Amino acid sequence: MNSIFDKQSFAHHQYFFSEGTWSGAGTIIAIENSMSLHFTMTKKIIFSEEGKLQINQQVEVVENKQVWQTDITISNCIDSQFEVNIETPKVGKLVGTGLVTEKDIGWTAYETPEKKLGITLLTYLGNGSYLTNSSYLTQENLKISISGIISKTS
Repeated sequence: MNSIFDKQSFAHHQYFFSEGTWSGAGTIIAIENSMSLHFTMTKKIIFSEEGKLQINQQVEVVENKQVWQTDITISNCIDSQFEVNIETPKVGKLVGTGLVTEKDIGWTAYETPEKKLGITLLTYLGNGSYLTNSSYLTQENLKISISGIISKTS
């Protein structure tokens, strides 16, 4: 399978339109205490036979070598909208909805329909890379902001 979306106008979004490995780096900021950590990230994108996009994300914190694993599933893609399921030890299991536009890919994630825990926005930079910005509430009720740049490496 080559894509989960049929729109030709989104074909420049390699993040959703081709399998492969993405790598990047950035910063995690804990809002309450202004603590800043740096990270490197690897994302492997695979299309499943069920028509879903599987994103296996591994983040390594530079300062303490701690590794965080996140599994993201994109499904039920209709026009430019989709559903997202996220599972990570830092935030837990979340569900949400997303949208693909000419320049951006984004989603909002919820623990329950009433409790929003985070948002992610990937902005296409025109050179095959994406600026990624996220804001989440961890299970410890710590607000974190995550930003970085990712690029396809294979």
